Amino acid sequence: MKAGAISSLVCVDILRAFGRSEEVIDLLRHLPYIKQLDGDDKDEVYFKTRHLIYLRDTWPFISLTVEQCQRKQLSDKLLMPRPTDWPAGFISLTQYQHVTWWIIDTAKVMAMLPIHIDHRDLIVIQGIIHPIGQSYVE
Repeated sequence: MKAGAISSLVCVDILRAFGRSEEVIDLLRHLPYIKQLDGDDKDEVYFKTRHLIYLRDTWPFISLTVEQCQRKQLSDKLLMPRPTDWPAGFISLTQYQHVTWWIIDTAKVMAMLPIHIDHRDLIVIQGIIHPIGQSYVE
């Protein structure tokens, strides 16, 4: 599928309802999405880590409405690791139950890879441990 065709399928209205920035939306319009093998969404890109596809006909976006997403946090729909006020320029590329989160900060043009939340509610970023507080980890 060509980039223009993908761009028109991105769930822009849902992303805006979640308060994502135009930089995030533009990034998601240009990402190469992984083709699902065997016709399901269970393909892992890392151990117990599934890729997110921000197209309107994929889970969870196929069943979401703008009204359901307004005044909600991304974590309410399993799109970010913890319930916190993630800045508008942050977006996750992965999700799952025991996921290693791959999160991009478009404001700083950096990827925080990998991010894993362990049993003590700590975020581990490339071997550095950061406690989860009321705000995001820098």
